[in-house]
Amino acid sequence: MKKHFYLAALFIFLNLLISYSQPIITSGVLPSPGQFDVSVTVNPNGINEGSSGASQNWSFLGLTTTSIDTTLYYNAASTTYYSYYPSSNIAFQNLPVTAPYFGYATGNNDSAVINGVVFDFLGTTLNINYKNPEKVIEYPATFNSFMNDPYEIVISPYEFPPGSGVFNSAHTVGTVSYLVDGWGTLTTPAGTCNSVLRFKRYRQQVDTTFQNGAIVEIERRHETQYSWTCAGGGPSFNIVYDTTFSNVNGTNSQKNVQYSLGVFTSVSKQELSKSDFSISPNPVNSLLTLSYNGKSTLIDYYLTITNVFGQQVSKTELNSFDKIAIDVSQLKAGVYLISLNTRDGILTQKFIKL
Repeated sequence: MKKHFYLAALFIFLNLLISYSQPIITSGVLPSPGQFDVSVTVNPNGINEGSSGASQNWSFLGLTTTSIDTTLYYNAASTTYYSYYPSSNIAFQNLPVTAPYFGYATGNNDSAVINGVVFDFLGTTLNINYKNPEKVIEYPATFNSFMNDPYEIVISPYEFPPGSGVFNSAHTVGTVSYLVDGWGTLTTPAGTCNSVLRFKRYRQQVDTTFQNGAIVEIERRHETQYSWTCAGGGPSFNIVYDTTFSNVNGTNSQKNVQYSLGVFTSVSKQELSKSDFSISPNPVNSLLTLSYNGKSTLIDYYLTITNVFGQQVSKTELNSFDKIAIDVSQLKAGVYLISLNTRDGILTQKFIKL
């Protein structure tokens, strides 16, 4: 359970840390509060990692989307569970948020590490504590850079099923390593980057639990991940081969493929005040309130909402416009653009649907 709950968020967080790949990557790439990342998961059939080495040309087009994930980044000190990890300066949260949940990390001039994840599990606060934090990247990183780091994860005792009086806990030990094994050009549906590094990462870990006074092995996991990252925050791409070995479920192998649409910065209230077209709240769950205070004459009197692929998902006709609330509750979680036609052009704002 714990692996699948927070894997997507950690996966996107990893991409952001190295999403501005340069010949030398420094701590300047760490995410800032208010930024968010959009990652698209695709059908992995027929996709392979290609060759390593210098001056490579990797192209991944014609992909079939299966899901979209959005990760938000916060000042750790402003979040719900900061007291669990007060040394953290980064907090992250994957959408959609179905329960209170934050991941915590620390970034400095030498490295970036994952400290833990805390969330509400059926009314109980569950703490996934990286007792020995997992190092994501060491700075500086460049072609042929190598990293190897052990980590340890402890999940605090929790009652399951609730009210049963049965308490469970879990423990993970593992090692993560990477080699920057290639550079060249990357092409994805999000665009082309002519200056990209490829990280080849390995992970080995053992998951155990404490039952009836004894330590019981749950599963062993081996993972190989290829991550392409672009200088300047352009497209990135990931292929993950994950194999687990369990006495109960046997051997299970899967392949996951994702690419990033990029790192964005949420529009602040100060920035919105400078615009004739404003929206709130942002992020939003159901009703999105829009205001227009501009002098430009409106034309056609309609609003359109498009997704990150440029597909129109909603169109609302208006008789007049000053202030209006739009129901976006039926939209899937993710990032959208809402546009208003005026005589002098189209006014557009970006919003996040939770």
